[in-house]
Amino acid sequence: MDNETLDISVIIPVFNTASFLKKCLNSVVNQKYRFSKIILIDDGSTDGSGDICDSYLKAYNNIQVYHRQNAGAGAARNFGVQHVISDWLVFLDSDDFLDEDYSEIIASELDNTCDLILFDGSKLIEEGVKDVSPVYTRHKVNKKNISGIDYFAECIKQGQMLVQPGLAVYKKSLIEKISFPQNVIFEDEYFSLLALINAQRIKVLPYALYHRRIRPGSVITTEYDRKKLRDWCLVATEIVNYLFSNELIYSEKKEAICSYLIRNCLIGHFYYDEAKKTGELGLKEEQTYSSFVKSSCECICDYTKALADIDLSDSNKKYGIYGTGKHTIGFLKMYKLVRETASSKLEFYVTCPKENEQFDGDVVKSIEELSEDLDYIIISSYEHRVAMLEKCKTTEVDVPILDIYESIAVDVFSWFADFD
Repeated sequence: MDNETLDISVIIPVFNTASFLKKCLNSVVNQKYRFSKIILIDDGSTDGSGDICDSYLKAYNNIQVYHRQNAGAGAARNFGVQHVISDWLVFLDSDDFLDEDYSEIIASELDNTCDLILFDGSKLIEEGVKDVSPVYTRHKVNKKNISGIDYFAECIKQGQMLVQPGLAVYKKSLIEKISFPQNVIFEDEYFSLLALINAQRIKVLPYALYHRRIRPGSVITTEYDRKKLRDWCLVATEIVNYLFSNELIYSEKKEAICSYLIRNCLIGHFYYDEAKKTGELGLKEEQTYSSFVKSSCECICDYTKALADIDLSDSNKKYGIYGTGKHTIGFLKMYKLVRETASSKLEFYVTCPKENEQFDGDVVKSIEELSEDLDYIIISSYEHRVAMLEKCKTTEVDVPILDIYESIAVDVFSWFADFD
């Protein structure tokens, strides 16, 4: 950096945001330090936004303007990245704006040994808008050197995954092979995840440097419908495909990957339920949703190896399942979805069965009555597995025990019990 210019390009897709665009652009051009390039992509605007872009082009020699037919924010950002020649780049939505101290703080933190600089954001909620957006405050870490995949695992553990691409400064070399999915909403989810887990070293700053406008008509505030369902399933499936093809790279974070995929399935299930309420859910959306859920479950089982030692396809084998709660319901549902066949004879056991208790039409027995002819007994619980293991060892029958969670520290199956 020289005395005035940051080696950072700012990419701003613009589509019909004339009411907010000047505030956005002024927040960029009025920084203490000048950005090397400001790339404005007018994505087919019809409200005069393109004219505003041209007026700033005339006033500032570091601005470039491109007028294109509408192709969506993802395509516009990808186009912008292709025109970046600086070492670093940032994304800014044209209805949002940068903090006045943005360039000064980032200038002090730029470090060529780092791939990604993350920071917080704040929300400007317009009157009359119901805010359902996330809190734009990142999980903080005390480590000075942390990889993106390690930070991802910590965030998932805390139940937080921020995917707004504006809340980061990216080294260009990090994202040269990553692009935003096009013609869908939720493209931020795919891009932000891949950028994060591929970063060798990141920084997490405790400053709110990006101000997010929550307004009517934005993706966040629009009603849930079949497009949201379809696009979420398509983007989340692309994530599954990526994780499947790179399992060897990320397998040591299998619990975090599993928890993240479960999160995505739960979000998809919510969109599915909301879309059903509209009465407009079609066969195409049903198929897209079903395919997404199946591929996600396959990836979860692949990463965790939760089903690796369980084969219910042999009709000559007899399995005991210890536990009849949501975990067992979810386990059997997912097994049949992923493996497609379950022909083995099953017996169900609990510690203290109720009188005439049944599960799936079969009588539930006490674990004290464990049958001698079982090939295996499956411990079907995450929360109570230790006590159940001990209980199995006190029975008089010597049956091989299959402990699903011997090497997995996340509940793989219980969440799936409520899925259609």
